[in-house]
Amino acid sequence: EAAARRGWRLLLCGRDGAKLAEVARIVTDAAAAAAREEGRAAAEGAVALSCFSLRDTQALHGALRRAECVLHLAGPYEETASAVASGAVLARTHYVDVSGEWRSVQAVQALGDRAAASGVMLLPAAGFDSVPTDALAARLKLRWAASTAVVVGVLPVRGALSRGTARVLLRARRAGETPLALVGGEVQPCSGVGPSLDFGAPHGALPTAVTALPDLITASLLPSRAGEPRVSSLLITQAGWLASARPHEVEPLLERFAAASATGPDERVRMAAAAVCSGEARDAAGGLLGRGLLRVPDPYDTTVLCVVEI
Repeated sequence: EAAARRGWRLLLCGRDGAKLAEVARIVTDAAAAAAREEGRAAAEGAVALSCFSLRDTQALHGALRRAECVLHLAGPYEETASAVASGAVLARTHYVDVSGEWRSVQAVQALGDRAAASGVMLLPAAGFDSVPTDALAARLKLRWAASTAVVVGVLPVRGALSRGTARVLLRARRAGETPLALVGGEVQPCSGVGPSLDFGAPHGALPTAVTALPDLITASLLPSRAGEPRVSSLLITQAGWLASARPHEVEPLLERFAAASATGPDERVRMAAAAVCSGEARDAAGGLLGRGLLRVPDPYDTTVLCVVEI
């Protein structure tokens, strides 16, 4: 809807024709409403459809060749990202996804040389799971240039999980995935216990738990001016219920969200939700150089904003 409201011409792709048609109706209505609000005529044929499975590589590549950029929204990304991203490279079409799964980010990253040779941009993890925390980490590094270690925590405030997010988290827990951190420039397993971080009023200092987010992959790109040390250690943590709940309490809650409707949190829930990112920059001796806070809207609305702005 956000893309349609900006007047973009869209090709909606998916494997379920009925669901695709329903999404097309919603998107078309949004485009028409935006045109009325701006006093202009709605563009004819601004929304087109193409129904196929990712297994149909011919149809996939044909659809990709029709676009300047593909926004890949069909998870779980560990199963879908490689096919769409590699197809985008062949079609010379730029690629963006909103993955929160670090393995899929690595899979897309592995296509980097081929993409560069073809003049194609590959941008995985362009949503809430990376952009706010990456932005805060970059800000801390720019503000305190001598920092070599950054820790960033995320505190969701109210809100709810979508079915897809809950399924990814549930699968990771059941697989016994080890928490990760960037240490000495390398992604390594670490303890699941993070530091206490100050999330500002009214939350204050809260305990955190380490998670494996795509930031660990992109941290090596944090800005550094000539002659200044790079950030070699990055810890991404979660605060709130995910950090404080006992293990036997987490899975039932995730199961409840995973069994919920595919529509995810409605507008009323999203309007009441928000998130706070807290970060600390430290020097090579572990001394605290400074702190930062970043407040963003509901995580799903933040993802939409990130994608359309990118």
